[in-house]
Amino acid sequence: LWAVGSPANVKCDPYTAGTLNSAKAQTNCRVMTPDAAQDVLADMSTAKTCGVSSDTTCSAITATCRTCDGSTTANCNALASFRYCLTGTASDETAYAKLKNNFCTSNTAHCARPIIKDGAPVNSAVNSFGCVEGDLTCADATTCATCSTSGCNTWPVKCHSWTWKDTKWTFSTAPTTCNAQVSGSFPTKCSQPVKQDTQDGYSGNGCGACAAGETDNCKTTEAEKNIGQIPTLSALAVMLIISVLF
Repeated sequence: LWAVGSPANVKCDPYTAGTLNSAKAQTNCRVMTPDAAQDVLADMSTAKTCGVSSDTTCSAITATCRTCDGSTTANCNALASFRYCLTGTASDETAYAKLKNNFCTSNTAHCARPIIKDGAPVNSAVNSFGCVEGDLTCADATTCATCSTSGCNTWPVKCHSWTWKDTKWTFSTAPTTCNAQVSGSFPTKCSQPVKQDTQDGYSGNGCGACAAGETDNCKTTEAEKNIGQIPTLSALAVMLIISVLF
């Protein structure tokens, strides 16, 4: 909802009723992290995010606020132009739910979170969530994982693992935490193959939703729900014959 027009005819979203402020030839625009808009903006100046006349440097709330010059850069306060990550420390899911997004220094930064197992960090001393600048990797990949989109360092879901072995798909009895480093966001869903004896059409391992285009042999599920016997082609054939005969 952060948008401006051309540099000579600037508009900024005031965070009110979803409508834009009047066009302004020159203005300071403000952009907020998604969860800061409700928590902080109500107490800011009446100018909201457009034509900011007070605290033009966001000095009061630097972690969740950025400003830019809408008179020289079109769309300068578009949220997609900035990188933000959940930031703070959390050793369990209750503490994680209280974390807020903070802006990173660079818009190419990655987000990091601890590796989780059995509902807690594998190393209790490594419980930090936040931005990773520089080489974009964790110092120790056995205790920390990174991802590369804003707000992606979410608490991991658990999924049953699926493996192709001996011409069929098999799944793990117990779900495991999806901790692998990824190029986008950490998974929030699970998946499973639809046909037990068909390898094609399912490139996953259980963690994450179905890949784009995999609609015939992949099913996306909620966390820990990607389990269950799936009929083989021969089993389906037997069921069809029985239905015809009887």
